[in-house]
Amino acid sequence: MKRLGLLTLAAFLGASVPSFAQARVPDSQSMAVGIDVGWLFPGDHLEPGPVVNGLWEYYFTPRAGIRTTLGWANPSFERADEDSQRQIKLALDLLYNWEYGKVHPFVTGGGGVWFLQEKDNGDSIGDSENKPGLTVGAGIDYFVTRTATVKFEGRYDWVAVDDGRPDPSGISLTVGVKKFF
Repeated sequence: MKRLGLLTLAAFLGASVPSFAQARVPDSQSMAVGIDVGWLFPGDHLEPGPVVNGLWEYYFTPRAGIRTTLGWANPSFERADEDSQRQIKLALDLLYNWEYGKVHPFVTGGGGVWFLQEKDNGDSIGDSENKPGLTVGAGIDYFVTRTATVKFEGRYDWVAVDDGRPDPSGISLTVGVKKFF
C-alpha cells in the first residue's frame, strides 16, 4: 500500500512538471520571415548586379509549405553602366525541406510577376511593364539557434519578355537570415 501511494504521488508530481521537450522547427502551422542578399546573373544585354529579397513562409506540415518573396534588383545595361533595368519581383513558391539536424536542405518552385522599369541615369524612361515568370531554386537552412537560420540559396527566375526588352531572366545566388515563429 505504501508503494502504491508513493507511485501515485510520483506520477502526480511528474504530470505537473512542465515539459522540457521542444517542438520541432519548422512544424505544422509555423511561419518564418527572412531577408537575403546576393548577386543576380541576368540574361542578354544586362550586367550581373546585387539582388535583395524579403520573404515570408508558412508551413502546412514540417516539410512542406509556401513562400512569398518580394525582391529587388537593378542590373546595368551592357552598353552603358548608367542605364539599368529595375526589377521588382513578387513571387509565390511551393517549398519542401528535409531535416538533417541543424542542416535543412530545401527546394522551391512557383511563379510570380516582375515589374520592369528601364532607367537612364536613375530616371525612369518609357513605360513600366508587368511580366509573368516562373521560379525554381534550392538551398540550405543552417540552424544557428532553435528558431533562427542562416540561409544559402541558388535560384533561376524565368521571365516572359517578348517586346525587345533585355531579358531579366537569370540565376541568383544569395545568403540571408530567417526567423521561425
